Amino acid sequence: MNIIEGEPPSVDLLKASDSDNNIMKISAETIQDQRLELGEVFTLIIEDEKYFGLYKSLSDPKELDWRIVSIIPEKDIMGAIKERQTATLATTLGFVIIGTLIGLLGLSIMTNLFIKHLRLQK
Repeated sequence: MNIIEGEPPSVDLLKASDSDNNIMKISAETIQDQRLELGEVFTLIIEDEKYFGLYKSLSDPKELDWRIVSIIPEKDIMGAIKERQTATLATTLGFVIIGTLIGLLGLSIMTNLFIKHLRLQK
């Protein structure tokens, strides 16, 4: 907001869509373009990064009626989960491979025992 001097001073509100900050600018444009409702969650992709946003109202008894946008990078929420998911997938794949190798080894041993047993019976 710009304060304009005078008696009494007045205020010239700034538009978020005119901001130099990319996140602020793009989120304001998204809210306007998509005509989002209050309380609605939305996603943005800014410079190849995904962000989650929440558009909400802030009011108080003194008749302030503000609109607030909360923006959180996806990596702040999902970063640790994605790392654990990758580690879990790698561990599971390792166990599957080891289990398969042990199963094949056991199958080979059992097959050789049956073959020996059949030769002894002849």
